[in-house]
Amino acid sequence: MLNPKSPLFDQHCAFTGKLQKYTRKEAMQVVAGIGGLSENSVTKRTRFLILGTQAKEGKSNKQLKAEKNLEKGQKIEIIPEGVFYDMLASDGYGQICMAGFFRGT
Repeated sequence: MLNPKSPLFDQHCAFTGKLQKYTRKEAMQVVAGIGGLSENSVTKRTRFLILGTQAKEGKSNKQLKAEKNLEKGQKIEIIPEGVFYDMLASDGYGQICMAGFFRGT
């Protein structure tokens, strides 16, 4: 269900780390369902980098690249996973996903 009012609509999103509520593929499908675009890596088009739990201490390569791009003036937000879920909750499709409908539960 495309949602032009969603903050993720028409925005490029990338994920790093392990997400608590979705697999990365599911999260990418949620973003696509809202009308956003998912990327496997941080690029000049990336608007949001969503941070999951890192397997090892420190920042991921994606986060380091996003921070470097931010320093160069790229409009990119590095957000924790919880903020991503808050963004989903701001629209009906996200609320359906959060309720487990998307995952078939």
